[in-house]
Amino acid sequence: RSEWLPVGANLERGIAGRVVAGDLRYDGDSFKASSRFTVRQRDARNAEVIGARASAGEAVAIQTDARWQPLNRAVDLDLGYEAQTQRTPQLQEIYVRITPDLPEAQFVWQDDDGDGIRDLDEFVPETGPLEGTYARTFVPSDTLVGVVGITTRARLTFDPGRLQSTSQSRVGRFLRSTRWRTQFDVQERSSLDDPTRLYLLDPTAFQQAATTLNGRVRLTQSVEFFRGQPRYGLEVGGSLIRTRNQLAGNTESRTIDNVRASGRYGFSSDWSITAEATTGLETSDSERFGSRRYRLRTNEGQGGMRWTPGAGTSVQASLVAAQKTDAAADRSSRIFRVPLEARYARSSGLLASGLIEWTDVRLDGDAAGEAAFELTDGRGTGRSLLWNAALTVRLSRSLDLTAQYDGRAPSGAPTIHTGRMQLSATF
Repeated sequence: RSEWLPVGANLERGIAGRVVAGDLRYDGDSFKASSRFTVRQRDARNAEVIGARASAGEAVAIQTDARWQPLNRAVDLDLGYEAQTQRTPQLQEIYVRITPDLPEAQFVWQDDDGDGIRDLDEFVPETGPLEGTYARTFVPSDTLVGVVGITTRARLTFDPGRLQSTSQSRVGRFLRSTRWRTQFDVQERSSLDDPTRLYLLDPTAFQQAATTLNGRVRLTQSVEFFRGQPRYGLEVGGSLIRTRNQLAGNTESRTIDNVRASGRYGFSSDWSITAEATTGLETSDSERFGSRRYRLRTNEGQGGMRWTPGAGTSVQASLVAAQKTDAAADRSSRIFRVPLEARYARSSGLLASGLIEWTDVRLDGDAAGEAAFELTDGRGTGRSLLWNAALTVRLSRSLDLTAQYDGRAPSGAPTIHTGRMQLSATF
């Protein structure tokens, strides 16, 4: 059924001008959709008074959601679209020192030039939990800019196992054991003079140097094979990400393209092996900071063996090898990591886990700031150790105790210890 609900219209000749709003809904067996919109036509005589762009003459807010699930939900298509005109200030990036126990404290300061001044490009993400003492935030400026904000998504899942098929051929059984997932997201805030191009999702209107305040385009694809098989499985996927942010005094753009494949095979109920391979290209360009400019090609392989002696108990040893090359600055790195992980869980509410990792990083060339962090996976050059222990205990029906301890011993630097203990009560 469909329903058209005109909310109303305001014809008063004031600052708001004329307002028209509506609500459209459709609810079917396999298709559901809803849409809301508001259009406000501004009086041209009041355009300067209300601070709006005289060329626009109107404010628009649209929200649309739709979901299509035919063929016994073998196909699941989820669509979303939002558009809104608004006045927004240009932002400036800053870092604020806060206590490490807060979740926003995810950055540390490294005085790369030794001048004792906290430069913006000297803040890098934390390597281990609770190491960060700075939070990144964005402060608005005094200047307001009229922008159009667009957010849209499309998520498609295809699960042939839900099809009502009687085919028992080898090909048919293989197809029913696969699942395809595609996700496409677009976010854009732009001061483009012609907002119609943005409303209609014109690709040439997105991430423009002169008009985009911030924008992101993301496309991910994954395919799972041999679903439902307890002993083996395979997954192949990839992603494409484009972002652009225009801040006060600096503009940054990033791209990420990668392809990955991971698989598992169980020799028995206790022993299994895992393998994963990834190749990708990540680029970053900053108008202001040289340490945020790189073109990083990464090839990484990982293999591991897992032992599961009982329910809730597992031990896994892995070997990770990676080669990274920065074509923008003629530098490269070679990384070897050997993590050993253990996990123990019981239905009574006890959960314990531990990790110890040995890392060897060789860096050819000079790098600082974010570029150095990406080239070394945040471990720094040389040989280092990283370890972690966590414990969760249910003391009673209303009390839970959580304890966590992390340590890291970088090469040529003091050992870092962090810890946290939390007691939670539920009434």
